[in-house]
Amino acid sequence: MIESWQLDSFSIALGVVAIFQGLEGVLGASQCSKWAACGNSVGGSASRPILSGEQQYLHDNGTCLFGHAGVDRDCSPGTACGATLHRCTCVSQDQAHSSLQSHSLLRLAAGIIMLAGGLACLCARCRWQYRKMSNRVTTFSTGLDHNNPEGENGGRNF
Repeated sequence: MIESWQLDSFSIALGVVAIFQGLEGVLGASQCSKWAACGNSVGGSASRPILSGEQQYLHDNGTCLFGHAGVDRDCSPGTACGATLHRCTCVSQDQAHSSLQSHSLLRLAAGIIMLAGGLACLCARCRWQYRKMSNRVTTFSTGLDHNNPEGENGGRNF
């Protein structure tokens, strides 16, 4: 059987997820799609483009061996709707490794913060539920003294 506090906690969690998803659209006034792409791509796919110009660290098929990034290391979408085109270049193994480490550390830190926040919310909810249940028990009184079960009036309640 599902308790009402479990449903409340579930709806709170869904609300938090909805808020975080809603924050994605805050960057622009409209709900248009934005993305970054390589302006010097002559083929391949978005994740494995074939880049024009002088490139190092290539596979036999022309795609980057260790990945690619913007020449200025900026590959984020702009504020306008649609694609933001960057000039891309293939990166070395060391650059790819350091980028992967920094992204992994950022994701780990974000995960720890979200876990701590979730545990704090769960503890607060359990504490609130405990107090709510404790108040129910303490407000109920039989009016009897445990040392004298019949009470002052011999069991008669006036």
